[in-house]
Amino acid sequence: MKRTRGNQAGLLALTLVLLLLPAFRGAGLELSTRFELGNLAFDPDRAALDATFSGAEYYWGGTVEVTHGFSERMALRAGFTRDTVLRNLAYAMIYYNLDYLSMGVGTIQGFNNTNGATLKPGLASSVQLSFPGVMFARLLFDYSLGSVLMETGDYTQNRNELTVGFYVPNAICSLTLQSKKFYELQAAEAVVDSLMRYSFQADIYQKNAPYRLLFSLAYQTLQKKFVVADTVHTLSSLMAGVELAIDLTRFLTVELGADSALFTFGEDQLAGLQNPAPGGYLFQAYTGFTLKFENLKNRRPPAGD
Repeated sequence: MKRTRGNQAGLLALTLVLLLLPAFRGAGLELSTRFELGNLAFDPDRAALDATFSGAEYYWGGTVEVTHGFSERMALRAGFTRDTVLRNLAYAMIYYNLDYLSMGVGTIQGFNNTNGATLKPGLASSVQLSFPGVMFARLLFDYSLGSVLMETGDYTQNRNELTVGFYVPNAICSLTLQSKKFYELQAAEAVVDSLMRYSFQADIYQKNAPYRLLFSLAYQTLQKKFVVADTVHTLSSLMAGVELAIDLTRFLTVELGADSALFTFGEDQLAGLQNPAPGGYLFQAYTGFTLKFENLKNRRPPAGD
């Protein structure tokens, strides 16, 4: 696994959150973490003339997030994410919830992603329409301010996501369209990293059971475009995923999961490439946990105390 500026930034952000962990204790607070590792990604320093993809390089990502509910109507969500397409991104959003409508607005901050612009501010927004027990629809927008790239090292980060879900007995099913783009201006090139993903998820649960299963099926297109060289590297994959979430206690939930490529083929500069990587296996595995401080604070003492 390569050591990059993104790796150093991610480790620093995680260290800061863990150091501040004692200050998070309080009602309505939740801490969520997720660590990801996989080989279905393009190297940030990939060359335009490279017509190979070995799948032998592993890239990591993850998220550290804190959520705090001020009341039934208002909540705060803030955190840091390291993504193989969007790279480093910090965010903070305020949510206002009505009976059937939830709206969120906030800011994003890209940092330490290139040798040029150290910080890149942006806006984040979301809206969700819900009919409990029937269906819901959610729309997310994250985009950097200043879309015109002027100097070497300038970049923008954009993420759009549309989800429509519906309820069936003991399951929540949803369809999601997700788009991610990272634009970077280099000394002699302009590079666009992007991911377009179409997915179906089934979140299966049993009332009062301490576990939950999530199954997913997706088709995604991972792309790296070199504008000046007029070259595009494309990997398209059919993905299948499974996730297991277990409530170990009233205050701690652990998640384990993986997305596996059933079939991958190259297009454009990578035309003719099929199921690369050792053994032809491309994947992204992840693990994480959610800690509910309110339940931790109010847990019952052991008998005899």
